[in-house]
Amino acid sequence: MIDCFATHHLPQDWDAKEVEFEYAKNGMIGLETCFGALCAALPDVPVEQIVEMLATGGRKVFGRTIPAIEEGVPAQLTLFAPGREYTFSETHIGSKSKNSAYLGRQLKGMALGIINNGKVYLG
Repeated sequence: MIDCFATHHLPQDWDAKEVEFEYAKNGMIGLETCFGALCAALPDVPVEQIVEMLATGGRKVFGRTIPAIEEGVPAQLTLFAPGREYTFSETHIGSKSKNSAYLGRQLKGMALGIINNGKVYLG
């Protein structure tokens, strides 16, 4: 059984990647594609279960407090469209890096933005 998913979001700028292989820095983007890649790769897993593994699974594994959504408490939420299918391209990338294994691939489920500290940020 899988308890959680995580990304190793470690973007690198162009200069750090466009060198001889042995000198290139490790890392690529992960946040922009995580939800869509998981939904596309695991079509038989209910989207609610994927969201739970991303949002609270890691906190459960490491014994961390799971924040409650309550009136008067600052919210930290992700806005997403679980059924949206799209071809991932550089226009979807907000990171300083543009390297991704998912460029040109069909994904299902798109993160649209976040709500943090009373402000809405759309991607």
